[in-house]
Amino acid sequence: MRTHRLLAIGHDTDGGDGLLTACIAVLEASTQRAGTFQLDIARRDDRTPIDRPGSAAPSDFLESVGSADAVLLVTGEHGATDDQPFAAVRKTIVACLDLAVTVCPIRTLNGLHSPLLDISPPPFDWLIVGGIDAATDPGHGEHTPSASDIGPVRDHRISRQPDIERVLRHAFQTARSRLRKRLTVVTEAYPLRHDMAIWRETAEHVAQGYPDVVVDYAPVPALGERMTHHPQTLDTIATSSLHTDALSAWAAALAGPPGAFASASLNLKGRIPALFEPLQSSASGPAIEAARLPIGAFWACAMLFNHLGERDSAALLMQAIEALSSDRVVRFPIRGGDGLLEAATEFVVSSIRNQAG
Repeated sequence: MRTHRLLAIGHDTDGGDGLLTACIAVLEASTQRAGTFQLDIARRDDRTPIDRPGSAAPSDFLESVGSADAVLLVTGEHGATDDQPFAAVRKTIVACLDLAVTVCPIRTLNGLHSPLLDISPPPFDWLIVGGIDAATDPGHGEHTPSASDIGPVRDHRISRQPDIERVLRHAFQTARSRLRKRLTVVTEAYPLRHDMAIWRETAEHVAQGYPDVVVDYAPVPALGERMTHHPQTLDTIATSSLHTDALSAWAAALAGPPGAFASASLNLKGRIPALFEPLQSSASGPAIEAARLPIGAFWACAMLFNHLGERDSAALLMQAIEALSSDRVVRFPIRGGDGLLEAATEFVVSSIRNQAG
């Protein structure tokens, strides 16, 4: 029987009733239901393996990340909106696994409210493919103090064309695999005219190898207008690391309530380890809402199964998630009451166990 090594990182309450516990319960129920593989889960509830920004991560933490087949990163129900310890942990994982691209599926599930429900034809289905800081280095710049303490500030982005090409090739391959075979490449002529020029030039070069993919280019303001008023014109969206987080959050806000979506950060050089997390929860999103609305965290678990090649388990888990989102008893308003996380977990676990084989 095949075994997958999973590192699960989070921060639950002392009673163990947090989001990480819920995710592990769902993962274990799916594994037992399949009966064809095992999960070797190493759980880490310590949210501060990195003492302060810029400090080195402990060697045991780096070893546990590097030896895993996948990493699940979630915050607990008492997480803060700006969770610096988790941001440092995430940055360390990205560097350790050499992750280069983030994939965010955005679609409205039955029962979840979206401002775009009246758009015809519903529902819409987007997939955002974005570069992350492995493909660009935004950490160069200077601040020159003056006598008035207001000096010039310069930020420099170092973009590496081979890394950008890897991200765009993944976006084109993803678009080719989808029904509509359509890709929108995000561009911005100003103010980053040099950075985005190489992004567009590379996209035009890569597009020559994908004649079956329909490509269009859109600056960020135009893309926002299309997302809001013409969502049916979009399918796969490719964006640089500069816009990935903002556009993913924007798309998620249009598609449903906070905490209802997930993302995967992938290595594009052939290594299997990848990072899975509920969208917006571990870096800068409303962690309290994400914990009360665990659909995004459970969706991240389904994406994790799919990445490991356990596609049947991924499909069964997504069926349970969609049953949860549309259930009239366990209904999810944006702000839930006490016990909602436990009720949602029990519902999904029961759905997995009771699904016909």
